[in-house]
Amino acid sequence: MDMMEMVVRNLAPEGNAVIVCGGGQVLLRDMPRALHVPIVAPFERRVFTLAEREGIEERDASARLRASGRARMDYLRRYHTVDWLDPSLYNVVINTFKISSPLAAELIVRTFKQLPGLGNE
Repeated sequence: MDMMEMVVRNLAPEGNAVIVCGGGQVLLRDMPRALHVPIVAPFERRVFTLAEREGIEERDASARLRASGRARMDYLRRYHTVDWLDPSLYNVVINTFKISSPLAAELIVRTFKQLPGLGNE
């Protein structure tokens, strides 16, 4: 067990935690109170958002996003033998292209409270 897995597996049972890490959707897939939600948007939108937020050129933002995407994909394939785009790894997928970040956050909280075995006991 690597350090990341050890930390995630020790924190998760405590509850009231948001764990953002590579592999959380695999490490905690059998935990009934875990909600797995990837936040997605079209690549061009993510480039624009990153460039604006970081004050960098869009070509640099594009390169960073491509590199981080490859790293995420490689990590999950290497250590967990899964494709991070596999929808069966997630409870729900949220696309922020047409909804705001605050609405996305509200949807996540509502989903957590409504799904059986998650937040509605």
